[in-house]
Amino acid sequence: MVATLSDRAASIVFVLVVLGVSLGAVDVAGGLLLALSPLLVVLVMLLVVTREGYRRDGWGRLGMVGSGCAAGRWRS
Repeated sequence: MVATLSDRAASIVFVLVVLGVSLGAVDVAGGLLLALSPLLVVLVMLLVVTREGYRRDGWGRLGMVGSGCAAGRWRS
């Protein structure tokens, strides 16, 4: 939909959409959807709104590129 959003605009849209989803999902499944609404909004924003989730750089902005485990880190 949108090619790119500035960080400020994306954060404002994210907060507004999370609040909207949270208000609409308060009584759904005993609040389970309320707990998962930020995750769902992140996925929707990355894959539908800005379409940055189809590239590795889009996930890199969130720090979700690697597993976070270095190979030598777990050796004693």
